Amino acid sequence: MSPQPTKPSITSKIASGVTILLALAALPASATPTTVANIAGDYTGPTTLPAGWSYFYSSQTSGATEYALTPNLALGSATGGTNIGFGTSGGTLNLPGVLGTKIPAAEFEIFTDGHANAPVLGTDLVLHPGPDAATSTIILRYTINAANIAAYGNSASIAGSFRDLVAGGNSIIVSIYHNTTQLFTKTGSATTGTLTQADGTFNISDLTVAANDTISFVLNSNNANWGADESALRGTIALEVPLPANVTNIAAITSPSSVPAGWSYLYSDMASGGTEVAMTPNLALGNGGNSGFGRVASGIFNLPGVIGTQAGAQYEMFLDGDLNAPALGTDLLIHPGPDAANNTVILRYTISAARIAAYGNCASIAGSFRKLIVNGDSVAVSIYHNTTQVFAKPASGSTLTQADGTFNISGLAVAANDTISFVVNANANIASDETALRGTITLENWYGAWARGTFAAPFTDTAKANDPDLDGLSNLMEYAFGIDPTVSSPGLIAYTDAVVTAHGRPTTLAEGGRYYAVFGRRSDHVAAGLTYTVQFSATMTEGEWTDGSAVPTQIASDGVIDVMKVPYQNLIITPRGVEKPTFFRMKVTQNP
Repeated sequence: MSPQPTKPSITSKIASGVTILLALAALPASATPTTVANIAGDYTGPTTLPAGWSYFYSSQTSGATEYALTPNLALGSATGGTNIGFGTSGGTLNLPGVLGTKIPAAEFEIFTDGHANAPVLGTDLVLHPGPDAATSTIILRYTINAANIAAYGNSASIAGSFRDLVAGGNSIIVSIYHNTTQLFTKTGSATTGTLTQADGTFNISDLTVAANDTISFVLNSNNANWGADESALRGTIALEVPLPANVTNIAAITSPSSVPAGWSYLYSDMASGGTEVAMTPNLALGNGGNSGFGRVASGIFNLPGVIGTQAGAQYEMFLDGDLNAPALGTDLLIHPGPDAANNTVILRYTISAARIAAYGNCASIAGSFRKLIVNGDSVAVSIYHNTTQVFAKPASGSTLTQADGTFNISGLAVAANDTISFVVNANANIASDETALRGTITLENWYGAWARGTFAAPFTDTAKANDPDLDGLSNLMEYAFGIDPTVSSPGLIAYTDAVVTAHGRPTTLAEGGRYYAVFGRRSDHVAAGLTYTVQFSATMTEGEWTDGSAVPTQIASDGVIDVMKVPYQNLIITPRGVEKPTFFRMKVTQNP
């Protein structure tokens, strides 16, 4: 007797290969950073320490005995001193300053109004270490309080700069510590006797902090000739909600002398397939005075940037308040070089096996390119997965708006050591090709990416084994068949000719004198780790299901779901002997 068409029974049993994932709701977006400490702007007078701050002098940068500076001394009460850090004598700038012990009064007289390298009131804090080994180091320390972490998040960013105000001596050594871990250090030039603002710039981000953690800014006199070690420190500490660990921020560069983990920077003569030359960290992040991390000139944005060779002074236009100015911690500045050999800058991220193992092999890339100057012949931008182009915007007119440069690539199957490359090509005239790139690369498992999608109702009960819409299909089954997990009782899968017209439950097809099990299978099932098994039974008794042996045949597709058919088996072995199957069901497993 031939099998009869029947409404299929679908198992929601979860096989051992499936990992149940919790909390697959939408990933939290990183909040806008909130400034909790301004190194110079928190000061109200020469006898009051700002909240959260403490000041010390010591004999060395870290690990030695620290002696607290009293507020009056900390803010510039030098012995015999009318020229205090907040001083008003003889045209001296009225600036807050932290002085080591035994500083002679005259040490601040060089900061006169109009001085070429004078500190800026409300922006710079003046520092000066003491004249002997015991007081050769000044430490400014900020303690992060629990209330700020609760209000703003536990991801800290620290941005600003040290600079030596007087060229002379053997310059200074500066550093920043999170608790006892050094995050940044720079030694000034012994040749010029100074530390420029470009060299002393710091931009530390994605730093996980806890209540009562400390951030210490340290100035050491370099053990000689302290008399020319007057220095200025500026910057802020900000807190925000961190990005999830599976998200990589394109602009999260931590210092001008190191490339972030996983990233490499190159210049080339074309967007893809040309000769690529690695940029050294210093070149990649803005070699010399025209640094992506800022220039000495006042008002210039202190931002990370990747500059093609010989790009010259192309960063001078990023002034504070500029209408289209890039945003610190959000934008990465890119500028290709001026000739055919280096007219392309490539930022490349390599995906590690460890990150795939931890988070999954489904990648999404979201963000934007935008040209910062409306002039010239625009830029051509593109994104590559290995050697496959996944986004491109050709040069057009004289600009590239953020709307036109926006990309949102999802469902990208990646493997260990795959690369994602962000490319900016000069197109000819480099003079106005300053470009900002922002965005993220996210890794997750395929089910998680689907669970964050848009459905008829909010999808919050996302565990694979659960059935929140009570239609008899587990969430994993709904995912496997391309069904809305928030809508109960979906219909059967449907198609016309070779085109899918509706996703739904499996069904039975009578064709050419045979019966077939028909089901939907995700087009990306291999990358997603999904396995679909057709099982047959004569009675639907548990324990009497037999896996089908025929290879499924595709009969329709819409690019998301492929319609597959498998012929009913002629005979199966049961406890009663050999019988014809009259029922089928689907078993779906997923190995993440």
